[in-house]
Amino acid sequence: MKSLLITIIVLHAFIHILGFLKAFSLAEIQQLTVPIGKVRGMLWLLTLILFCIGSILYGISQYTWSVWLIAAVTLSQILVIYSWSDAKFATILNTLILIVAIVGFAEMQFTAMVKKEIEELTNNIPPRTRVDIINETDIHTMPQCVRQWLNSSGIIGKEKITTAYIRQKVEMKTSPEQKNWYAAEAEQYYTIRKPAFIWSVDMTMMYFVPVAGCDKFTNGKGEMLIKLGSLIPIVQSADNANINEGTMQRYLGEIVWFPSAALEPYITWQEIDTHSALATMNYMNTECEGVFTFDEVGNLKSFSTLRYMGDEKVKREWTITVDAMQSFNGVKIPSKLHATWKLNAGNWTWLNMEIEEVRYNSSFE
Repeated sequence: MKSLLITIIVLHAFIHILGFLKAFSLAEIQQLTVPIGKVRGMLWLLTLILFCIGSILYGISQYTWSVWLIAAVTLSQILVIYSWSDAKFATILNTLILIVAIVGFAEMQFTAMVKKEIEELTNNIPPRTRVDIINETDIHTMPQCVRQWLNSSGIIGKEKITTAYIRQKVEMKTSPEQKNWYAAEAEQYYTIRKPAFIWSVDMTMMYFVPVAGCDKFTNGKGEMLIKLGSLIPIVQSADNANINEGTMQRYLGEIVWFPSAALEPYITWQEIDTHSALATMNYMNTECEGVFTFDEVGNLKSFSTLRYMGDEKVKREWTITVDAMQSFNGVKIPSKLHATWKLNAGNWTWLNMEIEEVRYNSSFE
């Protein structure tokens, strides 16, 4: 699709050379019957250049490509109006390119918004006065299955994790009736001492419709924003009791990717049986809980909690199930998993996720 669009833009661009050639009498252009002066001829050439720059930047994914194409389309359409009888059909291509460029500009704005929020998250990381090395005495009061998990993860003897970056490959469904999966790429940024995360996702629906999303949990409050084409909000929710609790539940379930967070004072543990424990998280006047279940050697099997689904008033069971484990930076974590809502009509697995990259205690740049 991208290659096809670049081809269309370049071909459309070089059509503008005709106006330049006619203005300077460099060729007989029978298709253009309306006289073109030299100033306008230079504008036809400038339009060609703007289109070419925009297409090159689009091809290499340089984020300003949309600005160049919007400028090119604007100038092109002005020239088309001056030569309407000869060039009116170019309006169709200009409209197509303009739509793509506007979506690209919206994506640029959305990306800038997420980047700003990541910078704010970084600025709120408390300064470290010392390096905390995790040892057996740090975990001795925890339930046996939690101690076994932390030992199995490999964090004993390592530095406590204070920040985490995780890159993910995702498949999603937006409704229980949906048959096909939507593929997506996602990045997530966490701070641990002051629990927070920002999750940004880029997804394509129906093969060509881009969707950008951002989930955020900071200062005990949650926020969710999903935009069609990075332009039209289709989900927008922030700072209400349900979203605050739901994003905190997500954070609690995802501590398995940075296991030393289990030691933070805002999380308490209660043993259920030899293979499961109840974790309660309390932070900034928001509280949630969930059950972690482990296998015989301490690997996580699942995390489950009662959570609000969308705008519903009744909580439903929401479960994360681990499909594979892998070591990143010497820490063994779930690398493949799926998430399921347990509905009255049956289980709805709406998310498959694979971890592709993990960084601990490094900058978010």
